[in-house]
Formats: sequence, structure tokens, C-alpha cells
Amino acid sequence: MQAFSMKLFCIVTAINRCNEIIQDNFNGVLIPPKDTNGLEYAMFEMIENDQKRIRLATNARPLIMERYEQQKVWQLIKQEYDLQLNDVNIL
Repeated sequence: MQAFSMKLFCIVTAINRCNEIIQDNFNGVLIPPKDTNGLEYAMFEMIENDQKRIRLATNARPLIMERYEQQKVWQLIKQEYDLQLNDVNIL
């Protein structure tokens, strides 16, 4: 999330949490766990392929802004509190 907020793509292992944010070859690269050859290939590809590197980086920030922008998160939290308060029966 931090890298994306700075318009940086990521090369990550396809494990829980990482694969919730990274969309393979859209905003980053997912590598199967323990695949050192895949990691090496992805790193060299990013060094050699300027267009892909720029495209992934360009796609990174909008996802974070859409999903995690503070105002949106605060509004969702307030909505949840409002729902919970409406369900409480105060005598």
C-alpha cells in the first residue's frame, strides 16, 4: 500500500494480503511462493521493459486512492456506527 501510494509498482509473492492489492501485470507482479527463477525473471523484466514498468506504476496509485482514501474509510466507519446505534434499544 505504501509503495502504491507513491506510484511505485511491486513485485510480491502471491500470498494472502499481497494478492488482495496486487493485480498481476496490471499494477504489479505476483510471483508464486519460493519461485526464485520467477522472481529473478520479474526483476530483470522490470529493468529491461520501461513501458511495462511505467504502466504498472501508473496503475498503482488509483487503486489505493479508491479503496483506502481516508474520507471514504471514515464515512464507512461512521455508517457502521450509525447502524449499530440504530440497532440498540435504549430503555
